[in-house]
Amino acid sequence: SKIKYFDIITNKKNKKILKLCQNYNCKIFVVKKLTKTFFKKNFAIKNSLLIAAGSSWIIKQDIIELFNKNILNVHQSPLPSLRGAVASYVKLFEIRSFQTCIYVLTKKIDQGPIVFKKNIFISKDKDTPFKINLFLQSQNRELLKNFLISYFIKKEKIQYSKQNEFFSSYMPRLKSDLNGWIDWSQNVYQLDRFIGAFDYPYSGAKTYMHGKKVSLMDAQFSCMEPSKHPFENGMVLRKFLNMIVISVEGGSLYVKKVIYKN
Repeated sequence: SKIKYFDIITNKKNKKILKLCQNYNCKIFVVKKLTKTFFKKNFAIKNSLLIAAGSSWIIKQDIIELFNKNILNVHQSPLPSLRGAVASYVKLFEIRSFQTCIYVLTKKIDQGPIVFKKNIFISKDKDTPFKINLFLQSQNRELLKNFLISYFIKKEKIQYSKQNEFFSSYMPRLKSDLNGWIDWSQNVYQLDRFIGAFDYPYSGAKTYMHGKKVSLMDAQFSCMEPSKHPFENGMVLRKFLNMIVISVEGGSLYVKKVIYKN
């Protein structure tokens, strides 16, 4: 409400955003394609700051050059670590201390100078990619709010911090049918993290049961009933309440969802 002019560019209509913008001096542009011509036609480029958040477009080089340093992106990881995909890896690596940031968009993906950041703690109850992503999105909104207050209200100058490439890593997007196959030789902690990384909203970690391809979701580990020999790794011991109990190295897994052909 303290920012004089702001506009929203999206690829589809959103009733919540439309309702929100009725209260402010805000335009909404619904476009299928972002072009340099579109921006030059609708905005005073030299007096504009463009912020991408969850963008459905790959923003092209001519637009990046048009805005120069005044084009920023919100990213939910402590860049340069974890460039690319994030949520599944938070579960796979069981990350606790984390950071979201805003950086300058450049032609090199996720490699521009960082201008703002926020430290966060990811508690163990965020145990699926869906819960992790929901939490990170809420932290992104806090991050963006604090940045807007700093830049537009307090009139603080943007500080540009070059990323330290020594710590860089790129995490490719995971696909359940390709990357989600379970290796039953892993220990109970590795398996718990792995199955969790492919949980909702994804289609689950893959294995075979009675010769049929199935997906496992909603698993929890126990240190009881470990396999007595590698032969027993991945063996279903019994049903217990609404779960199956699978013996593995170092403990057992209690799995609530076994999905076969949807």
